Amino acid sequence: MASSSCTGRRRRSKDDEEEVLTDIAIALCSVATLETTGRQLQHTSISTGHEYMLEVLNGHADRIFDKCHMDKVCFTYLCDILAQQDKLRPTKKTSLEEQVMIFLTSVGKNETIRMMMEDFQHSSETISRYVSAVCKDCIGAIDSTHVYALVPHEFGDRYRNRKGTLSQNVMAVCDFRMMFTYVTTG
Repeated sequence: MASSSCTGRRRRSKDDEEEVLTDIAIALCSVATLETTGRQLQHTSISTGHEYMLEVLNGHADRIFDKCHMDKVCFTYLCDILAQQDKLRPTKKTSLEEQVMIFLTSVGKNETIRMMMEDFQHSSETISRYVSAVCKDCIGAIDSTHVYALVPHEFGDRYRNRKGTLSQNVMAVCDFRMMFTYVTTG
């Protein structure tokens, strides 16, 4: 007579059976979720966008500066101004501060929508809505850059920048059609 170990079977304990049944139940729920929604959950972080914003805001001073290009005092002041002038309002799911951080991340870091979706755990539609909400009264954008310059030798010191090369600082303003509306040098 063969023992159960010789036939390749082993006796399962109650714990093993419960574990197998739990795994089966989880797999069935996952399949049912995919079949009913037709898609897989994407934003699965345990942190919400608000928690992420608080983590950045209350973390090391470099974090808020790296994310928003301003310190915590300026960020808070900007949020207060937008609230006082009734430019932004908190919603059920998104605080005013989170909306402002989404906007500043978008324009200040040129962050992709996908990266912001991951950071703030919101859909692309939500991210776009808050970027547009902050921009609703804007008429354009302003930026400046250094353009390399060739100048007579006697004027070289006037055009030498902090990196030691010769350049001219150019500031430009454009509207939302990407048309230049103002350009100056200096």
